[in-house]
Amino acid sequence: MSGFLFLLTNACTLLTLCYAAIKLQNKLGAFERIAAPLMAGTASILLILQPLPFGEIDFDLRALPLILTGLRYGYPISMLSAIPPLTYSYLMVGGSYEAIATLRDIIIPCVVSSFMYSSEQSGHSIISLHRSWQMSAILFAAHWMTGWYFSHSLTLSLHSAISVAAISGLFLAVLIMMSNEENRTWLMQRSLQLKANQDNLTGLPNLRSFMEIAEKTIQKHPVAILMVDIDNFKEFNDRWGHPEGDRLLREVGQRLMQQIGDRDYIARYGGEEFIILSPTNDLAYLSGLSRKLCDEISRLSLDYPITAEEITISVGLSTTTDKNEGLTQLIIEADEALYESKHSGKNRFTLHRKLSSWSLD
Repeated sequence: MSGFLFLLTNACTLLTLCYAAIKLQNKLGAFERIAAPLMAGTASILLILQPLPFGEIDFDLRALPLILTGLRYGYPISMLSAIPPLTYSYLMVGGSYEAIATLRDIIIPCVVSSFMYSSEQSGHSIISLHRSWQMSAILFAAHWMTGWYFSHSLTLSLHSAISVAAISGLFLAVLIMMSNEENRTWLMQRSLQLKANQDNLTGLPNLRSFMEIAEKTIQKHPVAILMVDIDNFKEFNDRWGHPEGDRLLREVGQRLMQQIGDRDYIARYGGEEFIILSPTNDLAYLSGLSRKLCDEISRLSLDYPITAEEITISVGLSTTTDKNEGLTQLIIEADEALYESKHSGKNRFTLHRKLSSWSLD
């Protein structure tokens, strides 16, 4: 096989495998970081398996899938991707030349590309295109030094290193562009999904996404629903205007979110109301949470110098008492309990009458 046909076959194999891997990895979710090094290592082995044309060319593109993995995921994913080709080289090939080639074509690319990875990135981040030329410079230096070591000819090793750098840089740039294009599509879809599930004003989840999560949760756990309403919000809005009313909604929403438990879930219900899902029917926990929410919002007045009036909330609470209770019924009961809080003086929480009732002192 001629050198040109060998490189063409190597490149086609590389692009096909990497394209399939990129497409698949973005659909694997939590398993992506397990599959990524396995697929990169397998691609590297398949490139090694293609025999070099005798006397025409002395390198292949085995390093490129490993480099792309390092640029996308960093250490230790890059190191894990090196295990399959390293194992193959150790078991199937021997000799000092192959040992140095392994260092040059597998270990150095993995280590260097890992250093180029930023901790602020993720597997879906956009990779800067100039990384391809930085990596080609590293490969150039590595091939030049090893070429000189074995041939003792600076001219011959320089010619080979230039070929490696140019061809590797070109195809790595293509791989980065493929990866970036797929990631841009994923990020756009993710952004649209988040917007579809987010309340535009408060930044909290909207009611639709809340209902989807709550329906799944109630099938597995006893749950509680807390309905939260800002007291006297209409009067506040009429007196200070809608911009201040919107600001108050955002601030209340953020403070409520900061106070709920790690397993609780909050959304904007509509208007000045919020809804909270808690995967428990522990009344001691729920009453403590409700009291904490009321206390936190009552302190909010200190951050609103435009009004001397206290900003408070009322809370209505209902929990499942048997496994056959539905989510809609719980919301209705929590809303009835909220109504009781409103008519009992506000700035308090009330459990639905099927359970019990408390009020703040």
